[in-house]
Amino acid sequence: MLPLQNMLFEWSSPSIASSSNNNGGSSRILATSARRPRVVISEISLRPVGHFKRGFFDHLKPRAFILGSIRVTTQQGALIMANFMTEQLDGDMKRQEKVKKGELTQREADEEADKWETEEWEKKWSSLQSKAVVAFAKFHAVTLVMRLYEKIAAKYYDEVRMDKLTMDPFTASLTMSAKGETKSEVMHSMFHTTFSANLIAYMADYSVHQAILFYGYYIYIRDRRKKRLQEGEGEDKEGFNGALATSMLKKSTQLAISRGFGLVCTAIGGGVGTILWPGWGAILVGNMGDSVGSMVLDDGTSKK
Repeated sequence: MLPLQNMLFEWSSPSIASSSNNNGGSSRILATSARRPRVVISEISLRPVGHFKRGFFDHLKPRAFILGSIRVTTQQGALIMANFMTEQLDGDMKRQEKVKKGELTQREADEEADKWETEEWEKKWSSLQSKAVVAFAKFHAVTLVMRLYEKIAAKYYDEVRMDKLTMDPFTASLTMSAKGETKSEVMHSMFHTTFSANLIAYMADYSVHQAILFYGYYIYIRDRRKKRLQEGEGEDKEGFNGALATSMLKKSTQLAISRGFGLVCTAIGGGVGTILWPGWGAILVGNMGDSVGSMVLDDGTSKK
């Protein structure tokens, strides 16, 4: 198995240049001032380790805030378009089946299709604003939770491991594609790099959606209990509470499996995208992998 980081450059000793091997890795000590703190350079990004680690509220800075808003709005628009086209194709197939069975004429099917397209097109795009606001709130909530997890992880892992967990897949893709390795080696390395770089983000995304799920069940139980007490029916029976707990556990497990599968699909997309188009390919195909993972297991996040 090829390690993600074999080479570390250490700048710590004056007027010395050497190389060494340690547990399959290599490092180079370059000439620098003895007073200058050691700088470890990541082989993946060719930048100092921890270069891509962000501050707790960096996502609220003007440039990051604007780019995040554009990203979220674009994603929601793409989801609306994808859902519209999927439903349109499904409806056309059903209407064609009715035409073959003689239940509809071709003209009636076309008129029905035109009416559906006009109504649904306006209906779906009218919901863009509300969906973008909800998605934007989720985006910032996930980002804050992600920063919290990064802070916790930094207490238990060294700077090299944290560099892997906070790596920028775009930069890593460009660096790895320029090494001259075989396609299988590049895909293997980028799979592990993308997986590690997105692990904390997916954990944060799962945590936020899990909290939303628990809150939804809490509101349902609270309103149901209030309604039953007002009607004089008393508390729910143990059987109902047990069924509710089972339902919540089932959805929580489904969400965890879906997010895990999405992470694997994103990592695969990062490897494939690097081969097709180093840099942007890793991002675009990786996002496609996440979307495919959500749709395959239908965790509901792809429709929100």
